[in-house]
Amino acid sequence: MGKYGTGERFAVAAENEDELMMDLPLSNSAMFTRVMSDPELFRQLAEVVTGVRLEPSTDNNVEQTIEPVIGARGVRMDVVAADDGRVIDVEMQARSEPSLGKRLRYYQSTLDVHHLRKGEDYSCLRESFIVFLCTFDAFGLGLPAYHLERACAESAEVHVGDESHWTVLNASAYKGETHRELAAVLEYVATGSVRKDDPFVNRVDAAVRHANGDRKWVEQVYSVMSYEENVRMRYSILARQEVAEKVAEKVAEEVEEKLAAVRQEAVAEGRAEGREEGREEGREEGRAEGREEGREEERAAVSRLAAALKAEGRESELIEALSDSGALAALMREYGC
Repeated sequence: MGKYGTGERFAVAAENEDELMMDLPLSNSAMFTRVMSDPELFRQLAEVVTGVRLEPSTDNNVEQTIEPVIGARGVRMDVVAADDGRVIDVEMQARSEPSLGKRLRYYQSTLDVHHLRKGEDYSCLRESFIVFLCTFDAFGLGLPAYHLERACAESAEVHVGDESHWTVLNASAYKGETHRELAAVLEYVATGSVRKDDPFVNRVDAAVRHANGDRKWVEQVYSVMSYEENVRMRYSILARQEVAEKVAEKVAEEVEEKLAAVRQEAVAEGRAEGREEGREEGREEGRAEGREEGREEERAAVSRLAAALKAEGRESELIEALSDSGALAALMREYGC
């Protein structure tokens, strides 16, 4: 028992003995939705995390996708249960979410729109509970639970009366939770440890072990996880490439600015030289053409150098070298430009 925690997964042999496949913990989203599809287990979990007594119900929606309006972003909710007076959504969150507050806000609006029928008065909105069961500390204060309620900033005596309740749990701080049953759940999510005196967590652990016994399903979950990870990796690579391209564009702009300054200086020097030496107009034009040809060759050489430095991640050296003729010449020699 208790070997399925977030940080303590143990490998077990798959059908192919040469391949090892780890058991899934409750913190895995697929495992969580599978286990909590049992209406009785979900009811007990909902009671533990909300502190509200609920009547047994079979009205569980597992991994329900709700689109509040046509064209709006859909929300895939882990486990939702509703009765005549309440709607409860419990989400397992194993990955840090930088916009958790706004995600809670969107989930709330989605639940409200979904459960309020057309023509009904706002008073028909059900009391709602949204609980994020996190494996990490979302707000950094080390608290095991954060209860978030809308309130009046000017007076605590003002009661908004919206009957919506948000709770963000921090499984990693289970030792600081004083409510025994909630502490047992948080500890199981964080470490996989099962308290022998907690019947609910023992039932959850039995369901997790039973699900892990379905190796074909576990393999399918890992396949999906691998695909999602590959997608995230591709987006990460594309993001890095976009940054690199922006850096390269910035380098090109700075190079062009430097070259423009050099060209202007050369033109000024040429004119001064022409006036000083009193050369005839034809020879002046010849020198101008020669200087222009030289500048074109210089631009081509600097462009080749920029491309070579970019390929090796050394763009910053070019920017510094453009203000140091000796360093620029050294780079030119190094790359044969």
